Amino acid sequence: MNLHEVDVVHMLQMAGRLGYPIGPTVIYGVEPGEIGWSMELSPAVTANMSKLLELVVAEIESIAGTSP
Repeated sequence: MNLHEVDVVHMLQMAGRLGYPIGPTVIYGVEPGEIGWSMELSPAVTANMSKLLELVVAEIESIAGTSP
């Protein structure tokens, strides 16, 4: 097995078996604009990274109870 063969459900099941608390889970996905031989983000993904970061930080603050 390698990391490309693990889906989200199995990953959460494995985490639970290892003793990590599994509660409500929020997943943010990013769909690539194109798939090719590059390590660069597509222009569309790059343009939206700040919004994704805002959403993730807001989610963490909400869970931690530290929202401004």
